[in-house]
Amino acid sequence: MRRDMTTVRSRHLGSALARVLRDSGQLAQDVAERMGWSASQFSRLLHGRARIAPADVATMLALCGVSSGGLRSTLLELAGDLMSPTWLQEYGERLPVEPAAVSELEESAARIVCVDGSAVPALLQAPGYMHAVLRFSPVVPADEIASRADAVVTRQRVLARIVRPPVVEAFVGAWVLSPNGFGKAVLAEQVEHLKQLSVEPTVRIRIVPEASPVCAPFQLMRFTEVAPVVYVEHLNSTLLTQRSSTIVGYERIVARLDERALSIDESRGFLAETCIALRTAI
Repeated sequence: MRRDMTTVRSRHLGSALARVLRDSGQLAQDVAERMGWSASQFSRLLHGRARIAPADVATMLALCGVSSGGLRSTLLELAGDLMSPTWLQEYGERLPVEPAAVSELEESAARIVCVDGSAVPALLQAPGYMHAVLRFSPVVPADEIASRADAVVTRQRVLARIVRPPVVEAFVGAWVLSPNGFGKAVLAEQVEHLKQLSVEPTVRIRIVPEASPVCAPFQLMRFTEVAPVVYVEHLNSTLLTQRSSTIVGYERIVARLDERALSIDESRGFLAETCIALRTAI
């Protein structure tokens, strides 16, 4: 498989197998030899750049002490359709605490465009706002709020990464920052948080003053060596796709938002004024 032929499935499979190998305490060289793989082949596998049959995945997992469970089932399913450019996961009533693969993609992305017409994108949420969003959800039980918030905070660390942090451009609707059921104190904290982030060299916040195309929250992620990926999050499912014909539609949404949004400097001014107004009204 060439470098530009990696898929969201093969990359996640490779990362997951690397974690299994690490957790087992075994040496990659030993496992590769027992499977009849060369060191270079095995390295390509762990980086999502080599095909592997489900039977070989099962063998590797067994060598690492994983012979049953949900992880095994998921990885065998991935290996069964490794070259598909899309990966739809349905979870029943609600998303898992940590949806598969999105944090790994964020870690390796060179650029992330965040779009959410109903809330502040997760990567830019302040603690109070984050908890309010989770409490508002009818499908998130109270005893999962803390763990879900911790998972989002972990994802947000990518913004503060010292080495090659991604450029993050977020389109935030002005209506999202107007007084709502979350309360003015929560919104004031969130707007202040956005204002502080807006001066970071790798964070570009664009305020959209009027309602724009309605769609599910998504992230368009670009990488240095592989095809772009779109991550779409619904109530109880996620979609990862790098199908070029699908991505074109999301790129058009971003282009429309770019036309309608305030400039970066204008957005900073909007955030400063909104913050003052909210603090005064508390």
